[in-house]
Amino acid sequence: MSEKWQEDNRKDMAVENSSSEEALKAPYYNRMDVVVVDFGDIKGDCLLRKRRPAIVLSRTEYNDHSPIMQVAPMTKSRKGLNKKYHVLISKRYCNNLRGSGMCMLEQTRPIDRRQVAYKIGSINSKKLIHEIDQAISYVTGLEDVNGLE
Repeated sequence: MSEKWQEDNRKDMAVENSSSEEALKAPYYNRMDVVVVDFGDIKGDCLLRKRRPAIVLSRTEYNDHSPIMQVAPMTKSRKGLNKKYHVLISKRYCNNLRGSGMCMLEQTRPIDRRQVAYKIGSINSKKLIHEIDQAISYVTGLEDVNGLE
């Protein structure tokens, strides 16, 4: 390998490490917390964008030690609520949620912890958490694994 490539690679890794260290300074959140995330404003694709609520899906222990968290965005729209990967998030089952909405589990994505603006509350219903877990299993194909021995 060329010396220039090695030097460029070291610089890239240094920038990546400093970004990770900065992200680790941001607060971490618990699984099933509802947070407001800045998803950006890129147009022209079918992903949800803008600043909106999202549910933290990754494990709390993971979130504590990683600069990245896995989240699923929410929308006020209830279009497609009959899909197996959409879950109604009722404000009755969430601490501090002002309005009900729909969680879109097909749009789960990793985010940098610094993209979280603030925490709204958390889901407090085991039944609702189970529905979310079922939708994640459907999207990822994990429900097919349950019957294997």
